[in-house]
Amino acid sequence: MKICRARIFRYELPLSKPLTTKEVTEKKRIGLILELQSDNQLLAYSEIAPLPGLHIENLVQAARQLQEFLPTLMGDSLTEHDIWHISTAGIALFPSVCMGVDLALLQLWSSSKSLPLYQYLNTSTKNSIRLRALIDPIHDEDFVKTAMTYVMQGYQTIKLKIGRMSYGKEILMVKKVREAVGPNIEICLDANRSLELSHAIELGKALSQQKIIYIEEPTQNTEHLLEFYRATQIPIALDETWLEKPLDTLLEIREAVCALVIKPGLVGGIKRLSEVYSWMNNWSIMPIVTSAFESGLGLSLWAQLLSLRDENDMAHGLGTFAWLKEDLLTPPFRAFRGQIDIEQVEKNLSAFRIKESAVCQLVFTCENP
Repeated sequence: MKICRARIFRYELPLSKPLTTKEVTEKKRIGLILELQSDNQLLAYSEIAPLPGLHIENLVQAARQLQEFLPTLMGDSLTEHDIWHISTAGIALFPSVCMGVDLALLQLWSSSKSLPLYQYLNTSTKNSIRLRALIDPIHDEDFVKTAMTYVMQGYQTIKLKIGRMSYGKEILMVKKVREAVGPNIEICLDANRSLELSHAIELGKALSQQKIIYIEEPTQNTEHLLEFYRATQIPIALDETWLEKPLDTLLEIREAVCALVIKPGLVGGIKRLSEVYSWMNNWSIMPIVTSAFESGLGLSLWAQLLSLRDENDMAHGLGTFAWLKEDLLTPPFRAFRGQIDIEQVEKNLSAFRIKESAVCQLVFTCENP
C-alpha cells in the first residue's frame, strides 16, 4: 500500500456548555482532521485535537509536526508491519499526532482487506458498548434533574466530578443523586487529584453506603492512593498517574486499582496502546476508554479501539458528545439507551467525507509527485 495524498483540516465546533480544564474554560472545541488517501483510492480520517491543560502539545505544535512528518509517508510501499510501527520508528511524535497518524494508516490497511477497523483489531468484538454519563456540578447546578434525565435515556452509569465544591455540598450531591436514581445505577466519582488525603478519606467514609463503584485519582499526592483505598475500600481508577510512571511501578498499589482511564490521544500510538492493554490483561485491570472532548470522528475511533480488549463491560467515557452543539459527522455521534452500536458507528465513520466549510478549513496538502 502507498500513500498518495495527505491533507490536514482545521475544525472549530461550538460547545453546548462550557468545558473546564485545569487551566482554562473552553466555549468551543478546536482540532485537526487528518485525511490520507492510498494509491487504490481508499480514504481514511482521524482526529488530532490537543486539549489545553491536558496535552503537552498545543494545536499549533501538532499541526507543525504533522506538516513535517506527512511528506515522509509519501511514495514508499507500506507493509502491515510498517503500519504498526511507522509512527514509533525513531520519531518523537507528540501523543495526539502519533495516535492520529496510526489510526488513519490502520483504517486504510483494514479497508484494503475489506474489514472494518474494529474487526481487523479483534474479530470477537462485542457489538454494543456501554457509556457513562458525565455530570459537572460547576456547570450543572440541577444535577439531580440531569442525573434523572440520563437514567430515563437509558444510562446505567453516572460519573460525578468532585473536588470543586465544599466538602458538605459534595457529600450531599452524591447522596441526592443516589437517592434519585436508585440502588441499581452505577455511580463513579472523579476527583482529578484535588483532595488532600484526610479530606479524601473523610469523604470516602461519608459515602460508604452510596455504592460508589470507583473513584478516579482521589488524592493530590499519588503516594497516598493505597492509604486512601485501605481506609475507605473504594476502588481507584488511575488516569494521569499511569501515564506518568512505568506501569510495573503501579503493582505496588495493585490491590487498590480496578481500572486505567485511557484517553487514546494521550497514550502515544497504537503500538503503545496495545502494550498497555496487554499489561492490564495480565493483571486483571480493566480499561475505561474516555475522550478529551473530541468530535464524533474521534469518538468513533476511540470506540473501535475498545476491540483491542475482549472484555468491554465497563461503562466508557464517550458520552462527551453531549457537550457538542454541532458535530463533524452526519448523522452525529449519539448513544441509544446509554449504549453505542459499534457496527453502526463504523458505518457512519466509513461514510464520512470532509468538505471545506465554515467549520472545516484546509490548512495543508502534500501529494506523491
